[in-house]
Amino acid sequence: TSKTMMTGAANYPMRSSVSVIIPAKNAASTIGASLRSLAADRAVIGECLLVDDGSGDGTADTAKVVAEELDLSLTVIDADYGNAGASRNAGMARAGGDFIFFLDADDEVVAGGLTALVECLQSNPDAGVAAGGYVRRIGGQADKVRIPKEYSRNRAANAARYLQNKLRTIQIGSALVRRTAHGKDRFPETLQYEEDVLFWSAFLTVNDVAVTSRLVMIYNVDEARSLDRFTASARTQFLNFSKELGKLKAFGI
Repeated sequence: TSKTMMTGAANYPMRSSVSVIIPAKNAASTIGASLRSLAADRAVIGECLLVDDGSGDGTADTAKVVAEELDLSLTVIDADYGNAGASRNAGMARAGGDFIFFLDADDEVVAGGLTALVECLQSNPDAGVAAGGYVRRIGGQADKVRIPKEYSRNRAANAARYLQNKLRTIQIGSALVRRTAHGKDRFPETLQYEEDVLFWSAFLTVNDVAVTSRLVMIYNVDEARSLDRFTASARTQFLNFSKELGKLKAFGI
């Protein structure tokens, strides 16, 4: 079950065709920075869909206050899914834009990054996704810029190489998806980690990738939380991951 709340520029017409989807759970301390990082690209954002996954720390209230300050059109989807994959799927089901932009509630967009992705995808009408550069920031220290530039026109090869970690990762927050391109592709809803790897692997079997060398986003890494995701219920998670891998056969992988 879910309910929605809208705030921000609700009386404004759709400024562009980008739907920003943000899954969030107890992200009150970081959601403000994530939303503020979108301010420079406000002109290309039509809507922000925040899927509040059972937060108990006032994440939604914080997000609404910041969205109001920034004049961002924000819809809060109040739900209880238990994982980011299901939350992103709920956002995709509600998205009204021609383009979909996924952003995690603790990451940040570099000023102009989303606009660069829009321009890249518009300049490559045959591509289903535009991907840009990103940096990982651990403990406040950023490392090198990573740009996904090894993709070819061979979709099957791209998908296979991606799953084998032979291609640069398409990081959540560094890519813009054409809404009509994802088709029946969905994020796995039983996993606490790597659900994006399986999503992109399936997506690449039917879509070309356009790449911009622009730095698009900052991926903030919380090492303690990442470790928790890999170690909590490890046996169950490994079994679920194996089952999700098997489902990729439907995509020719």
